[in-house]
This record gives sequence, C-alpha cells and structure tokens, in this order.
Amino acid sequence: MLRRFGPLVLALVSAAPLCAQVRPDCAYDGPLLLQDLPADASRQAQNDAYLERHYVQSLTDFSCSIGKLSPAYPRRLNTLAALYQRTGHPEAAAGLAERITQITSSVPMEQVENPIWIAKQYFRLGDYAGAEPFAREGLRRAEAVREDDPDRYLDALNSLAVNLTMQRKLQEAEAPVAEALALGQQILAPDSGFLALLLNNQGSWYRMNGEFGLAIDFYKQVLAIVVPSLGEEHGTVVYFRRNLAKARAADVSPTPRTYSP
Repeated sequence: MLRRFGPLVLALVSAAPLCAQVRPDCAYDGPLLLQDLPADASRQAQNDAYLERHYVQSLTDFSCSIGKLSPAYPRRLNTLAALYQRTGHPEAAAGLAERITQITSSVPMEQVENPIWIAKQYFRLGDYAGAEPFAREGLRRAEAVREDDPDRYLDALNSLAVNLTMQRKLQEAEAPVAEALALGQQILAPDSGFLALLLNNQGSWYRMNGEFGLAIDFYKQVLAIVVPSLGEEHGTVVYFRRNLAKARAADVSPTPRTYSP
C-alpha cells in the first residue's frame, strides 16, 4: 500500500526521463512519478550486479522456453530497464523501453493488461503524447476500483497529471494535479516520499504556469519532508533545492491566487 511506504522508496517500475535517484546534474526538472523516488542506495548497491546477471539470464531462459510473444516478456524487460535506470544507465533503460513499446504497439487498448505500465514506458522515452492515451485508459480503469484501491487510483491520477504537465497542457493538468495532492494528503503519511513528490508536482505546475510565489511555498513543503529523511547532501534534496532556486529566481512579481488544492 502506498500509504505504508517508508519516507522515500523506489518502486520496481521506473519511468520518467529522469536520472537515477534524481541526480543534481540531471537536466530534467519537471513533475515526478512515484517510480522516480530514490531507493536505499547502500542496500541496493550490494545487489545490483547480481540482479543484472540474474535478470539478463532470466530473459534469455524465458525467451527460449516460452517466447518473446508472451505478455510476461515485456514485464521482464521492464524489470531490467528499471534496474538500468536506477543504476545510472538511462540509455540502456530507454532502449529496453523502446522494445517494450514496439512489442505492445499492436495490442488493442481493451486488451492491454496494464495501461499505466505501458504509459510509463513512453514516459521513459520522453514520448508524452504517445503515453497519454494509455495514461487516460489506466485512470479510467482505476476509477472503477477507486473506493477499494485508492492507492492504485492515486498512482494513475498522478501519472496522467505528470503526462499533461509535461506536454504543457497546463489547463487540463490543473485538476488532476490538485486532486492527486488532495488525495495524497488524505491517505499518505505526513513524512511519505510520495506526498513530497505530489507537493513537488503541484509546485512544478505553478512554476510552469508562472505563479512562482505559490511554487515556492510548495517546494518549501517538499524540503521539509525530504531533508530529515535524506540529509542535505543527497542528490534528491539537491534536486528539490534547485527547483526552489529556479522559482525564487523567477519570482519577480508573483500573482496572488485564492485557489488551494
């Protein structure tokens, strides 16, 4: 369950065009997906080399015994892609994401097992227009189980919000960005990394919309969550501080607004 996550964790599926653990030298500075949250680096570093060998061998064995046309084959490709993304090999991850989208491109939408998962492959490639129909279908399906599985709905809602924001469809993105944050504040722990991510996304929406004063307020809330968990030197903290610095630099004449998520 999302609400039970520790302060900052990494899901298995990594997606947006983002450097591993949101490195401070990464050019990307927009809204984030749940999968962009950093992992426990010290623990994962011990296993990464073993995991890569295991995943590669598993793919080889799987393709020989079952075949690349199996629906499970793209999922296994994604597991390896997530590992590459996390360990600082975004080009390798993008290559696998491209293979996944090629395999699944001919599948009718109603037969797609997990549209959000496919959308995130397009995210990894930076193809937000290609991701949008999958993100919308994923949210439509999640809405049907919203009461029973609010965590799934929140992830799907945030995925569409990020998609629209990254396409600069800010008017369309406004409602899902705000709704995702409001729901996150209801069901997530106050020190949740996912809540920090949702606050960042709201701040990024305001910054892209030219409302820098409001963006600053949200970025400060993000830092209040992540600094105690990660420390000042962590790459993710540096990343969020960079967002705050950009908003402050642009905050020449902030426009007051009564809207509040």
